[in-house]
This record gives sequence, structure tokens and C-alpha cells, in this order.
Amino acid sequence: MGWEADHPVVPLFHVCKQWNVLVAPLIYRHLCVSGFNCAEKLSLALDDGTKRGILVNPAVRSLDVNPPVSSTTHALDILKKCSHLHTFDARPASPSDLRWLESLAMPGGTLRILHVHLCFGSGWDGESLISIGRLLTLNRLYVVVMPLNHMDATQFPAVDPWMLPDLVHLSVMCTKDGPGHGAFTKFIEQCHFPSLRSVRLL
Repeated sequence: MGWEADHPVVPLFHVCKQWNVLVAPLIYRHLCVSGFNCAEKLSLALDDGTKRGILVNPAVRSLDVNPPVSSTTHALDILKKCSHLHTFDARPASPSDLRWLESLAMPGGTLRILHVHLCFGSGWDGESLISIGRLLTLNRLYVVVMPLNHMDATQFPAVDPWMLPDLVHLSVMCTKDGPGHGAFTKFIEQCHFPSLRSVRLL
């Protein structure tokens, strides 16, 4: 379900109380957010202090956050209210978003699939790389790295290689070739994925 300003979700909640209880968790299961106004409304709807928030917060399974919301604190506000998230997609993802995901990816956590765009526009982002390496419950990881054409390979951060025991599929795409491309590819080659069945490096 896309959370758009003109989406007929809110009127549906006024049909009756029984309808609200039965259908609300289904409506909020898969969310796609674009636009600041939509993000603010969704954040309020997921508020734990409201009856609706208590009802739908645990129901959210996937969250897709698009620009320009993905580069603001709105994304983190929403993410913090999705306590049982299975799939997260952010283009781009901020370091604070990835840090919060760590709480959903510890042993026994719910996070399984991550689609993430990492923007290295001003330098290598070691903090984000560290956070991804801590998402221990991931089954599938899709990473787009951009841009790398001007990056200095010798300045690649001293980050421990990722060790993701449950990862079965990995996809890494670098949007532009250059010195940084080889450095990031070398980093991936050093990582440890004992359950990996398929890999795609572009």
C-alpha cells in the first residue's frame, strides 16, 4: 500500500469499530512512503500513544521510504515505530536509520531483507558499513553504492568485514566505476557469508 495524501485509507477506518480491528493490521502491512506530508501523517498513525497505533504498529512488515523523505529524520521517526519490520528499503539510507535497524536484526529479531542505497558523495561512510555488518538476521541484502568515481581507494575506512551468518543472497551495484569501485569490491570479497547461495556484483 502506498501512503499517499489522497489515499482512501483514513475514511475506511470510520466504517465501524469491528472493521477497524480486523482490517487495520492488513492495510498497514506493506507501506511505501513518499512526500513529507504523507510521512508526517503516517508517523502520527503509528504513534504508540493512540489506539490505532497500538493496533497497527506491530502489523507493519515492509517499509519503503523514497526521496526526499529518505534523507530526513521523518524516515527514522517512522522506522522507530515499526517494531516487527521484515523488509526495509531506503534510497538513500541515513546512518541513523541503519543504527536503529540493528535493534531489529539481533538474534531473534525480525529483519530479513534490506534494500539500501549508500551515498558516498563526500567521503567513505564507515558508520553505515559498520551498521550493515551488525544486521545478523539478514537473509537478503541489496546494496547500491554511489558514486565511487572520485573516491580515493586508499582512504577506505578500517571496517571489519561483514559476517552475516544467515545471508543467502547478496546483490551489490556500484553506479560509477573508478578507484573506489575496486576498494569496495575488495571489501565485499573479504566478508564472510557461510549460507550464501547467490551473489551479484555489478
